[in-house]
Formats: sequence, C-alpha cells, structure tokens
Amino acid sequence: MKKVTVFACCVAITLVATQCKKDESKPTTPASDPNKDLFAEANATGNYKYYKNSSTILASSPGSGHPNFMRVRFNTIAQGALGVDGKLPSGGTFPEGSVIVKEVFSANDATTVTSWAVMKKTSTGNSANGYVWGEYKTDGAVVYSITNKGANCAGCHAAAGNRDMVRLFEQFP
Repeated sequence: MKKVTVFACCVAITLVATQCKKDESKPTTPASDPNKDLFAEANATGNYKYYKNSSTILASSPGSGHPNFMRVRFNTIAQGALGVDGKLPSGGTFPEGSVIVKEVFSANDATTVTSWAVMKKTSTGNSANGYVWGEYKTDGAVVYSITNKGANCAGCHAAAGNRDMVRLFEQFP
C-alpha cells in the first residue's frame, strides 16, 4: 500500500510539474524598425544602377526638396520597368518592391554624399501614394521618417507630368 501511495504522489507531482512548464517555443523577436529596413535596402548598392547607366552628378532641379547636387539609382526590380532610354515609359508604373534612391551631394564632386532620399513602391505599412518615403544620412540617421507617410514629399512628386511619382524623367530628360 505504501508503494502505491508513493507512486501516486510521484505521478501527481509529475502531472502538476508538466502543467506548469513554461512555453519553450521560439522566442519572439522585436519588431523591425521600418526606417532601418529601408535604409538597409538603399545601402545595398550592389543591385542598383544609376539613371541612364550614368554616375554623373547633376545639379538638383529648382525648388527641389533636396538641394545642391544629386544622382539617382534604381534597384533591379525598378530597373525592369525602365525602357531602353533608361526612363519609365509614359503611363507606366513601377512594380511592388521597386526602390529608387536619390543620392544628395553637398558639392559636385561625387565624394560628399550628405543624404539619401528613398522611395519604395509598396502598398503596405506607412505607404502614401503607393510608396514609403524616407531620407537618411549616410550613417543611417533618420532625416525624414517613413512614418510621415510622404507628407512633405508627395505634393511635388504628384505634379502633372511626373511618371509614377518620380520627377527625374521630366526634370532630366
């Protein structure tokens, strides 16, 4: 009888212990920072090509929100939408996942990039007018957060004649 009681107690303790066991499933990872993610995409230069395959630095257009000098590059997804002339065809749109990076320079010397203005074609998250909009210093510091949903960007980019919110094709034919 004593053995049965000891055995029953052991079974009861085991059952209680397994019921109280912590959930040992995969630990949850913190949510990613969308600005860091967009900056990382803009920083991954290996899959980008410059406008018309030229690394020439251009003077920014009058009234640009990104003064001084610039050049623009497109990721491989965006490149697929460009015509043989290096431009998005009139009436065309960039596919989801297209990333367009405007490198902003303080001078026309290709060595002093001050910031990157970035547009990513997406209909999710902080998008506005089909894009998320961000601007970053080259060290990743946020100049203009995507959480602003392009409030200071979309007005100029939506101007008549611009192709899918990109001013470059009309400003620099």
